[in-house]
Amino acid sequence: MEMESERLVSALVRVESGLETLFNTETNFRELLSKASGTCMIQKRMDLARKYSFGKMLVIGSDPPFKVKGLWLFRGQEIPQFIIDECYDMELYDWCKVDITDEDQKERVNQMIEDHEPFEGQALLDAKCFK
Repeated sequence: MEMESERLVSALVRVESGLETLFNTETNFRELLSKASGTCMIQKRMDLARKYSFGKMLVIGSDPPFKVKGLWLFRGQEIPQFIIDECYDMELYDWCKVDITDEDQKERVNQMIEDHEPFEGQALLDAKCFK
């Protein structure tokens, strides 16, 4: 966990300098997430994006439908088109840039990296780091 925290600090420096951008994700097809095993498979299919980025995905909730939330770090200011083309599951998520100057968003990033439980008031069912 200490190594991930060090990487986070390094990533935040790159984000602040404009070299990289953080994006929050949340699945927009919650009706597909009625079983924990299916939810984890959606999370696993995002593995294709890890070749070009750093990511953290969380499955949260005690009862179905579960929520899948993520945090992804990409080079540049936008999600590279070749990643969107290669990882077809990206369309299953809403993507939103993180404003690293906003202390609430920065705290949420820290909680995601550290697998903070409860996360946003809900149980943490699964967490996966894509590096």
